[in-house]
Amino acid sequence: MILAVTLAMAAAASGFDATADAFTGCLASSVRMGMTMRMKPDDFAVGFAKSCLSEQAAFRAESIKRGVELGRTEAEATAETDGNIANGRRIYAADQAKFYATGEVPR
Repeated sequence: MILAVTLAMAAAASGFDATADAFTGCLASSVRMGMTMRMKPDDFAVGFAKSCLSEQAAFRAESIKRGVELGRTEAEATAETDGNIANGRRIYAADQAKFYATGEVPR
């Protein structure tokens, strides 16, 4: 029984990790494209809002599922996930804006 639970948790983690990696990878790719094209931050923001939506949806679903598995209510898991997505997008967009302003490549 314990082995089954452990295997189930590992499978859940791998689904979460895979979707998180795909989503953040897509965001990073979008930022690199914005840097390469030296897009103005306002222009970048318009395209960035439309980018990585399928990866975001997959990550959101896995993250909410994992949050519930870890004991959060669905509402708590949803709020936490949506906040994390918004923060991640904000941070990636700020990296592109900083590059545009300074020429400094972020982390």
